Amino acid sequence: RQVRHRLDGAFDRLRLHAPAAYAMLCGATAHRSPRPLRFWIGLLAAMDKSVAQQEAAFQALRDRALVEEIVDPKGGKLFALHNLIRSLALEHRRLLWPTPESEEA
Repeated sequence: RQVRHRLDGAFDRLRLHAPAAYAMLCGATAHRSPRPLRFWIGLLAAMDKSVAQQEAAFQALRDRALVEEIVDPKGGKLFALHNLIRSLALEHRRLLWPTPESEEA
């Protein structure tokens, strides 16, 4: 519970200080499997963020150890969310982009 509480605080700070990174993290919850960097960057490209903003957002997630780097069998880098981080990001995603079902609850 303490780890979850600390991570929740990290999410709140990310939302305040790096909103593009927060949106990237919440957007990435739609996929459980590791994804290449272009996927992560593409999350913000769809929000009309500049390349510099996209790269800075991803770096903010890496600096805070919110994404895991995985090397695929071909030597390429993939990035994923730990299960605990993903579950918290799903909760924050509902706050960021509420759906009609979540507004009724």
